[in-house]
Amino acid sequence: METNELNAKNRGIASTPSPKALRRSGLMPAVLYGQGRAPLTLTVDMNEFKNLLNHVTSQSLIHLSIEGTPKTVMIKDLQRHPVSRKFIHADFYEVDMTKEIHLNIPVEVVGESRGVVEDDGVLQIIRRELEVICLPGNIPETIEIDISDLGIGDSIHISEISVGEDVALAWDAEEESDYTIIAIAAPTLEEEPEEEEELEEGETAGEEAAEGAEEAPEEPAEE
Repeated sequence: METNELNAKNRGIASTPSPKALRRSGLMPAVLYGQGRAPLTLTVDMNEFKNLLNHVTSQSLIHLSIEGTPKTVMIKDLQRHPVSRKFIHADFYEVDMTKEIHLNIPVEVVGESRGVVEDDGVLQIIRRELEVICLPGNIPETIEIDISDLGIGDSIHISEISVGEDVALAWDAEEESDYTIIAIAAPTLEEEPEEEEELEEGETAGEEAAEGAEEAPEEPAEE
């Protein structure tokens, strides 16, 4: 998996400007978490971080250089301003490249289902992400599922998905059900609206109402 680069600086505590002051100067507060040590408070350049987000996801590895000290990290959490929606804070966590991790990977559908193309079926993606287990260096960007052979009523279950030798699905066949990932449903038939009873030729709704009024018996006047 591609590793992206980002520079960061240590952020002191006693003499550090407030988060608002940092953001006004083009910097964004951040925190780096790691196992077995206290979190590190950092700042990153706002423009550099925005550029990084154009080509990374939550599954991407990031080469974070903290004043020359390299760290391999992933994005843990991002905070936005509730009104402007601008990024105001980032959390990273350090990755141990020798230990397996659990994370969710998006499902990517490839091919065209014959049930959809030929029979107007409906593609249903039941699970849009699947949890995998792998070393950080083997994280797949997506899990591709070919639907070319699927017809109406066909489906693909998790037991039928292959993710390669270096990646495993976080699914226990003995304890969990073989749940559906993708299915092709029959087309939904739209019910035609019932036709209104046709009025007799030359008759209108207004005429019917008038005739009904004429035929109604008059009520006796009160004395």
